[in-house]
Amino acid sequence: MTWRALRQAPRYLAGVACLELALAAAGVRSRGRLLVGSAAALLLFFRDPERDLEPDEGVAYAPADGTVVKVDRVRDPWVPGE
Repeated sequence: MTWRALRQAPRYLAGVACLELALAAAGVRSRGRLLVGSAAALLLFFRDPERDLEPDEGVAYAPADGTVVKVDRVRDPWVPGE
């Protein structure tokens, strides 16, 4: 994991902190668990794992570790060209 993806996290953490304060003012008892769970979710959301990809002309790479099932040319009336 690299920390460059966490540069965007402070604004989201501020939102979680505001939510925590609102819950504290409302007297909700499980606010600590909510804060810890929200912080963990944010850390997981902003993860940036290293990818070891070797460039290959005959390979299509899928984002987010998905699988490319098919690459094909199609005719679309909304897209000019082919």
